[in-house]
Amino acid sequence: MTNLTFTPLDEEAGFVMLRAWFSDPELQRRFEYPTRLWFDYVCNEPNVYAWLIEEGDLPVGQPQFDIKADQMGCIGFYVNPELRKRGFGKRILDAFLVRPEVNLINKIVAEAEVDKVASQRCLQAVGFFQEGNEPDEEGFLSFIYATAKTVGQNIV
Repeated sequence: MTNLTFTPLDEEAGFVMLRAWFSDPELQRRFEYPTRLWFDYVCNEPNVYAWLIEEGDLPVGQPQFDIKADQMGCIGFYVNPELRKRGFGKRILDAFLVRPEVNLINKIVAEAEVDKVASQRCLQAVGFFQEGNEPDEEGFLSFIYATAKTVGQNIV
């Protein structure tokens, strides 16, 4: 098993490839199609990071990380539809949690739909804890990760 590489999205490789992944009905149902507006946002907005994750030459996933003013980060990610159920979600999160961008914040919030048990388990496997038992009005459960900056502090 080789290391995962985080490459900032570019138009030629990453953006075009992600759009191709959206021929997958499950991905279409769970995430918004990557539009030009989204691409411009993740490439130009301060404190917003979007990467194409690769293992060698194999594109395996795409996380987006937004840092808010209150030293809180929000992460969303998906795995290449052809590579689901092979542990890449957990590996992407493990690699993400040691990135320097994570050192800038106190906590990370992630959401998973109630019926997306694989995502919930993936988040919990890397140290996120579920916040509350009820989904929000859009059907998402919230998961919180306390960064090294907040160990021993009350983060809720």
